Amino acid sequence: MELEVLFITLAVVLAHGAPNETPTDLKCYKKTINTNEDFTCTWKPGASAGNATYTFHYCRFDVQIKNVVCASHAVGRKNVYVLLSDDASTIRESYLLVEAHLGNSSYRSSNVSVCLQHQVQYDAPDITMSRSSGNITLFWQRPPEAIVNEIQYRRRGDQLWESETLETEGEKKEENHTLTLQKDTVYNVRVRRKAKALNIWSAWSQTMEVPVEIREKPMVTWDIGELNTFVRPLKLRWEAPPEPESAGGVRYHLSLAFIPCASDPRIIQTDSTEYNTNVSASAVTVNITAINNVGKSPKQTVIIPAQHLENCPKDKALPVGNQKKRKCVEWYELTGANSTGSVQSNWTKKEIYDISQIKQDMKDFVRYHYFFHIGANEKPRTIALCPIYKTEGVPKHGPPKVTVVDVTHNSALVSWQPIPIAHQQGFLKNYVIYITRGHDTNVVQINGSQTNYTIPNLIAGTLYVVHVAGETVKGVGPSTTGQILLSPPPGVSHSDWIIVAPIVLALILTILCSFIIKRLKSKLLPEIPTPVITETPVNLSRNKEELYPAGEEVHPVLLVHDHQDKSNKPPPPFLEESALLEEPCDTSLCEDEGVESQADWDSDALWVQFPPEPRLQEAEAEPAGAHGAGGAEPPPGRLRAHRDRLQERPGFREHRTSGPSCSGLWK
Repeated sequence: MELEVLFITLAVVLAHGAPNETPTDLKCYKKTINTNEDFTCTWKPGASAGNATYTFHYCRFDVQIKNVVCASHAVGRKNVYVLLSDDASTIRESYLLVEAHLGNSSYRSSNVSVCLQHQVQYDAPDITMSRSSGNITLFWQRPPEAIVNEIQYRRRGDQLWESETLETEGEKKEENHTLTLQKDTVYNVRVRRKAKALNIWSAWSQTMEVPVEIREKPMVTWDIGELNTFVRPLKLRWEAPPEPESAGGVRYHLSLAFIPCASDPRIIQTDSTEYNTNVSASAVTVNITAINNVGKSPKQTVIIPAQHLENCPKDKALPVGNQKKRKCVEWYELTGANSTGSVQSNWTKKEIYDISQIKQDMKDFVRYHYFFHIGANEKPRTIALCPIYKTEGVPKHGPPKVTVVDVTHNSALVSWQPIPIAHQQGFLKNYVIYITRGHDTNVVQINGSQTNYTIPNLIAGTLYVVHVAGETVKGVGPSTTGQILLSPPPGVSHSDWIIVAPIVLALILTILCSFIIKRLKSKLLPEIPTPVITETPVNLSRNKEELYPAGEEVHPVLLVHDHQDKSNKPPPPFLEESALLEEPCDTSLCEDEGVESQADWDSDALWVQFPPEPRLQEAEAEPAGAHGAGGAEPPPGRLRAHRDRLQERPGFREHRTSGPSCSGLWK
């Protein structure tokens, strides 16, 4: 195994040569041009850096002895040595050497000849930037000497850098450089510099992400609580900019003005998208700005409204607590629920503050609101607040938009909007409702905070007029008239009848028309009775056995018009017995033959041949007397139907024979 390792090591040495243990890139420099600053000497160690020890050699020309003086300093395993400024010659040429010791071997670097006063390595520049679309401007502080700056940039996610160089003369001022890049694209950028005559570069500045400029104001939401123990809890929330604008991080600058007496607002710098604090009862102005690496967003201003009271309870009217503290007195005119006039404020140190001092500059019949604050912007607290009038009066106008809704047969709901503060001219105590029916008027008072009232016990079909007015301590003001009430009687309303009546009428007409049509149909189109026909097999065969049952005989029948003399006419020739009569035939065929024979014999007589009544052929098939006294069966259904058709002819008379002789005559 050891032999294999030896061969592998030998192969590596032959392929790559012996490892280089010689230190390289030896340089000495200082961070500034200050003459008293020490020099830092560094080098790159050889292949066995962790096991080598180093000796730093420094030689300079000594003016007094006019010879070169050298000094050696053991460094140990470090690859850096600090050369004291007192031991160094800055104006004359110096010689530098570093030696690495590895076991019994020593490895020396190349000799370096330098003038140390020019060996300055600047600190990495601290850059800032701004951006306008595709133009990115970099800013950093320029040193007093002439230097060369290298600027590198790349799109975020790329591996290769692109470079630009900027040379400047020695003048201490802010340096700037503009890069023209693609807009709406995030970039990385970094800068380094060196003295123009030297080759010692500073370290790279921190790689900065260049985001897209923030174009929109932060979207802010807030939630404010009620005044409790002199403060209100305020919660602020806002949305971070979209990703291209927030690349590299976003900071937020908040400015909060809690009370008007404080000259400077509270300033907060935060990376969070929320902020919670306690505020006074006064209106709070909040300004929020989002800041990224290239600039600021437009400023978003939010006004948190003050907490106003509708009346002035005694426990809120005057300051409480430590009266010796300096207090901020604030008051202003109320022009609406959240709208105010100009704010008046001042600091006072009076332990007892006379409210009448505020009233001196107030107007009659105008509501004001005052506050007492302590704590300024550090911990603002409101220790007293109240609305106030210098002089009260009756309301100037009635409540707007009096309407009557939800009308039933015995009640209605009256609603209205509150009287505006500017028209109240005093603290509103009640709303007075006048309900008039004819000459009778009913008066109802409800609380001034209520804006609707249900009128009960109305009489159906009666007209009502409603008036609503506001009332202060000075009396009742003008009223506003509501629309006239018409309470319909219970039952189906007029609008319902409009819908129901056509439906009922259409139903009645439909039933009537159906009845009339049925009556006309029965009169004009009577029903034709359907004859009862016994099913009889039909067979057009001329075979005697198939046409007539066994034992059936065929007899002639003479049909004679009434005006003919039956005694003078001899029977037609075809009535004589012949083979033709003995041969059975189909009923329709016999009828045709009879008609033809009649035409030959007499045009005035109609003869037809009917079969006789059927006989019983077999006594054992049916007992005698089963069909009555005569024992004769009814004629077959087919022949009966044929006879009925003949009877419909004018002047028809029928002769029926049974056997060889006639049995009777029917008319």
